[in-house]
Formats: sequence, C-alpha cells, structure tokens
Amino acid sequence: MKTILFSFLIVSSSAFTQVTTLNPISDVSLGYHDNYNTENNNYSTAPQFAGFVQVGTQGGVNSNRGLIKFDLSSISQTAVIDSAKLFLYMYNGYSGGPLTAGHYGDNECYLRRVTSDWGDLTVSWNTQPSATTVDEVTLSQSTSSNQDYVVRVDNIVQYMVNNPSLNYGMKLGLVNEVIGNNLSFHSNNSLDPLKRPTLVVYVRTADLEENTSTIFNCYPNPANDNLTLELIDGKKDIKIYDAVGKTILEISELEDSKITVDITNFNSGIYFVSVVNGSKSFTKKIIKE
Repeated sequence: MKTILFSFLIVSSSAFTQVTTLNPISDVSLGYHDNYNTENNNYSTAPQFAGFVQVGTQGGVNSNRGLIKFDLSSISQTAVIDSAKLFLYMYNGYSGGPLTAGHYGDNECYLRRVTSDWGDLTVSWNTQPSATTVDEVTLSQSTSSNQDYVVRVDNIVQYMVNNPSLNYGMKLGLVNEVIGNNLSFHSNNSLDPLKRPTLVVYVRTADLEENTSTIFNCYPNPANDNLTLELIDGKKDIKIYDAVGKTILEISELEDSKITVDITNFNSGIYFVSVVNGSKSFTKKIIKE
C-alpha cells in the first residue's frame, strides 16, 4: 500500500518547524499457530498490527508480532528530530474468540528498531528480522479494552533519518508472550483509512528557508463559523489538518483566489491550513473557537 505523505512548515518568530505525516509503506503481521504449522506463512495483508498470544482454533497456541516501516526520505538526513509520534488505533475486527473483546491481559508491548532487511511479501515468523533493544520504547499495559495509543519514537526515528540505508522499520511484540495477552491495532490494510497507523515527525530548524511574505492569508483567526482564505495564483490544493495530522477537509485543483470555508462543525481547537501550489507548500495555524 502506498505511503501518504504530508509535509508543511509552521512559522514562528525564531525558527521553522517542519511537520511530516506518514502512513506505512510496509506493515506485516508475524503469525504462528503451532497447531497448523504456519510459521512459514506470510501475512502481509492482515488488518491487524498486534502483539498477542491466545489459545488457537481447535487447540494449540496462536502467537502474533508485527513489523512496520515508514519512508523517511522526505526528511533531511541531517535533520534534528524534535519529536516523532506514532498513532495506533485499537483493532477488534477478529472473527471470533477472546480477541474480539479488544485489549486484555498483561499486554505491555515493546517497539524495537529492526536491524536487518525483510520483504513484506515474503517475511514470516521463521524469517522475521533481528531487532535491537537500543532506544526500545514500551507500550504500557492497556487501561481499557478499546484504548488508542500515541507512542513517542523520537530516538528510533532520529537514527533511521540519520542512517537511511539502515531504515528497516520497527517490530512490535508482547513483553510477556504467554497465553491470555493481547494488544491489537489497525494495520495499514485497515478498511478504515482514519484508523491506519500514522507517524508524525516534527523537525525544528532555523535553516529552512522560505519566503514568508508569499504565504497566503486566512481570517478571522480565531474563527468560529466561517474561515476566509486569500490564496496565491494558479491551481492549488487545500487541506485542513487537525493537531495530530488527520485530514479534516480537502479541496483539489482550486482556481479561485478567495474562498470561504464553513468550519461550523469543526471541534474547538488548533488546525493547520495547507496550500500546495506546484512544488511550494505553505501552512498557517488557525484556532477554531
């Protein structure tokens, strides 16, 4: 499945913040059911990105880990990462058994940086790549069966940005791999695009050069019902994102130089309005009252 990339600039008085939002280029379920000898099966189309161990169908043990990888090539190799947040959304679309109840058990999981290559169409439980505990991140035991997670993976992403040839992604697995534990999230194969894993990377640097005088205008700010946009010339694409990078509104190939957007139904909070004109991308922060 193709990655979805969104990158924009937030301008402050002292520096720029580049924000890049990504969906995975690869994620794979590593499944092994010892009663069916599935350790060599590839599950690249699985809808879950999960760590679990449960009693298998008709006996045996059914175990699962996950691999996930993002294309970070849009971020400069010398960039200093302010933060990198991985958004994961609870999955309970299993066909039967205890997994349908959502998260349960002693389900603390790790996220580790993968240290060897793997192919999303060929990797299996038996051929899963190695991973390091250096900069390992822990997903704490869930506090509810339907809990979503925001995981800080700053150091892992920093390493992969600085060493692009060693970007093999991350591995998810249970800390305690015994029967009765489950932490399951939607994968990039989810039928709900809003539930697919999302990585948001923030890079703050004074070295990004942009002519801020050419940035479009939007008003009033804060806004309540309507937002007016005065735009640069030519065809342009407009996207409005919320604070975690989710697309709230999208308009493609707009030719008007001034439009009014109804934001009455937006929740109160911070949003980013992005205008893409050719190779140029401009963004402003707005507040919905």
